[in-house]
Amino acid sequence: MGVMLWVLVFVLEFSSPSPNTYHLTAVHIQDKPMQANNYFTYVNGLLLQEGQAGLPIADRGLKFGDGVYETIRVVNGRPYCFHKHMERLAISLKLLKINADTSSLPKICDDLLLKNNITQGTLRIMITRGIGGTGYLPGKENNFGIVVEALPLPKIPESPIDLYLSNWRKIPKECLPAAAKTMQGLSSTLARMEAEENGCFEAVLLATDGHICECSSSNIFWVKNGQLYTPSLDAGILAGTTRDSIIELWPSGVIEGIFNIEELENADEVFVTNVVWTALPVKKLMPMGTEYKSHEVCKEVKEMLFKEMGN
Repeated sequence: MGVMLWVLVFVLEFSSPSPNTYHLTAVHIQDKPMQANNYFTYVNGLLLQEGQAGLPIADRGLKFGDGVYETIRVVNGRPYCFHKHMERLAISLKLLKINADTSSLPKICDDLLLKNNITQGTLRIMITRGIGGTGYLPGKENNFGIVVEALPLPKIPESPIDLYLSNWRKIPKECLPAAAKTMQGLSSTLARMEAEENGCFEAVLLATDGHICECSSSNIFWVKNGQLYTPSLDAGILAGTTRDSIIELWPSGVIEGIFNIEELENADEVFVTNVVWTALPVKKLMPMGTEYKSHEVCKEVKEMLFKEMGN
């Protein structure tokens, strides 16, 4: 079924009796079929099909990226480590001073997974500050918005990936709270685009002083002489839930600290982690051209995580 596409245009008429009178005009552009699927999205109390779901134009999440989110792995129809994600969501909300009631989220997520028949996939929870305020200054209203998606797993690389050392830097924790998973993701977007432009799958970001932070969409681990390493939270990184699980479960322990890029160049093995990919081995670090022949620890980590998930 085709959908008619219209654009709303503000027209300023200087010839009118009041020179500051605005007229709202609807302009028909074209008839264009809408790409839709059968998945539903929860938007502020409503279940809407994906092609119909959207936020009000005045929502601060849309205008300023003023909100937080969580991505949760779904295994056998159940959200994995849901409590960990809710704890981090609460921290993000507190850091951004968004007063949102999240008590209904468990039922919303369960109902949406059932509605969309998702057994292996992802949940994405987004909470915005809602509508209100003048410019960047929020209003006093407490009208937060909640959006939840439940979708199948995206395509995940089956072979080791290439990693690109981005020219973009991680936003310092003095500028944005590192412990908050915010909807504002332009630095990661630009880094990931740069990686793709250079033939790589993922980008690694350094801090402004040059130490290793994390990747655009993942945390990073490496192996040297059998020992597993990863940047500490003091490096200004997000506490990834998969990262936390590896630190908790890895039998020989993980050394956390502040490390320079030379650690990656001299590593025996490198891999990246998040809830969707679990663990992806790195084949090459570019543009230096450093190659990693071993992927054995990554394989063991992935098997350990799948066992923990019950997958």
